[in-house]
Amino acid sequence: MHKILTSTKRIEFEKLVRRTKNIDEKDRLRAVLAYDLVHDVYDVAEIL
Repeated sequence: MHKILTSTKRIEFEKLVRRTKNIDEKDRLRAVLAYDLVHDVYDVAEIL
């Protein structure tokens, strides 16, 4: 698998995770970050 986020977008997503108060939105952002780190779909599903 390859990375889906550029380093700039990854930093932006990490900042959004810290700023966002909505738990569902945080989980979705964390799932995208995990997928970008080449975690398998089972790990991503557990995050969600």
